[in-house]
Amino acid sequence: MRSSVQFAAAAALAVTAAGAQVAPALADDPTVYLEAATVGTAGETLRLTRVPVRKANGDIVYKDVDIRFRTTAAGGLSAKGVDIKVSDSPNLQSGGFAAGLYR
Repeated sequence: MRSSVQFAAAAALAVTAAGAQVAPALADDPTVYLEAATVGTAGETLRLTRVPVRKANGDIVYKDVDIRFRTTAAGGLSAKGVDIKVSDSPNLQSGGFAAGLYR
């Protein structure tokens, strides 16, 4: 029994140490997480809201992205730089929530 406790403690320490070494490397790589965004459409516009973006220092910020698609005479789609608008998402107020039963 004692050896399994020692093994679990050693494994937890190894995972913690590995995480401490890996975290700074991940923080250097800014990343966008499109799969976590809310997707909506309106006419020719594709709207992605609350897109999480990890900055180089590891902080997460949220962006809203609007992409306007244009159609060509042949039925193709295009989106130019001027058709893409990125803005900061509004901050969500969640600090006033209290857990409990509501009636």
